[in-house]
Order: sequence, then structure tokens, then C-alpha cells
Amino acid sequence: MKRFSVLFISAALLVWAPAAQAAPTVIDLRNDAVTTVISSFGAPNTATYGQLVTAPAGAAQITNFGFRVEGIPATAIFNGEMYAWDGEKATGPALYESPFQQTTGTQLQDVTFETGGTPVVPGTQYVLFMSISKIFEGNVNFASKFRALPKAESEAIYPAGKFVFINNGTDEGKWTTQKWSSIEEDLQFTARFISRQPLTVTKSGTGSGTVTSDIGGINCGAICSAAFLEGTVVTLSASASPGSGASGPAG
Repeated sequence: MKRFSVLFISAALLVWAPAAQAAPTVIDLRNDAVTTVISSFGAPNTATYGQLVTAPAGAAQITNFGFRVEGIPATAIFNGEMYAWDGEKATGPALYESPFQQTTGTQLQDVTFETGGTPVVPGTQYVLFMSISKIFEGNVNFASKFRALPKAESEAIYPAGKFVFINNGTDEGKWTTQKWSSIEEDLQFTARFISRQPLTVTKSGTGSGTVTSDIGGINCGAICSAAFLEGTVVTLSASASPGSGASGPAG
């Protein structure tokens, strides 16, 4: 019986068994030693505070983002949003909109929004923001703060963004119709991006057969390479043609 063997060449994937994964791209501008703040979010109508980010090279999705805030009472209700940015304002439909949520009180804390994996385009600028506009009533009796980094430090760490805001009160439509204001500092924020990594199947030997992946992409045969999101579990199955046998993985 003729045989063919299968060599799996992977990067940042789990193939058959756990394998080493490439780290996601994480932007983290939090600094416990810096107490610079930007205020006041929430009163009287500064309802929207945000941060510009640029999707890094190779990024396929943003999985979460968040801000360091203080002074937001547990009774205040807000949500997180993500839009594309046209240089002056948010543009297009919302790419991500969180459920309404609240803080645990007025102390310094990180507010994080889990996007579920919102697609991004590398090199494209986006605005990530918190707002009370969609549930404004009852939210205007507080004046809270966002932690920020001074311009020199924020530019040295992350030159691809800056703090932006809009005094839009109850009107979320202004997000995409009016120019936002900006300050050259960055908010103390986090954003986590993940990429797609290639998986290549190489067959060798005198036999023949096919190798397929359980979630599509690989059908080798004809398609022996595909890209999958970091951390994806991919199970490959080898099927030998009549008169042949299969062995592997060889690596």
C-alpha cells in the first residue's frame, strides 16, 4: 500500500493539540503614577468622551476596549460605541454598540466593553467612546473624570490617536453630523486587536488523499493554506484515496 504523510505548518493556532499562539496586539495607556484627568463628563451636556485609534497592521478584529474613569456614580447609565472616523467626526453606522451598563461607584476604575470581535481594517482610524446620550435623562447630575496622559507622554507611547469629545446632550445623531472637539492628550485606555494567522498543510509521499479542516478553509486537494483568527481551534482530518494510507501530523 502506498502512503502519504501530512505536515502541518501553523502559526498562532491550535491544531490537533494546543500549540504556541502569537500574542494579540494590545494598546494599554494606563499608568497608575499619572493622575492627569479630563473632565467633566456628564454635566451639563458633555455626554460623549472618546479616543481615536488606528487598527494595527495585520489586525482583523478588535475584541475589547475600555477607559479609566472616576467620579461616575453607580446610578449613572452609559454605553460604549465604536464607529469609523472621517477625520472630524464619527461616520457610517455603529460598528459596535454595547448594552447599557453602570460602574460600581465613584472610585477610580476601568470600564471595559467586550465587542465580540468587531472586524477592523488595518490602517483605518476608529473612534471608541463612552456616552450617556442614549439614556440622558437622569444622567446629568454628575460630573465625572477620565484619566489621561499628558501630551508628551501619550505621543511617545501612542502617536496614532488622541482624545475627542462632543457636547451632544441627548442627540446621538450629532456623532455623525457635527465636528467633534479634541485635545492632543490620549485617554488612559486599552484596546485589544487580534489578527488572522496562516495554516499550511503539506503532503508528501507516494500515496494520495485529501486533508480538510472542520471549520472550512482547508481542502487539500486544491486548497492547502488558509488564515484563521488567533486562538481558533482547527481540527484537520486526513482521508486516504483507495490504495493509499495516511500518517501524520509529522510536525
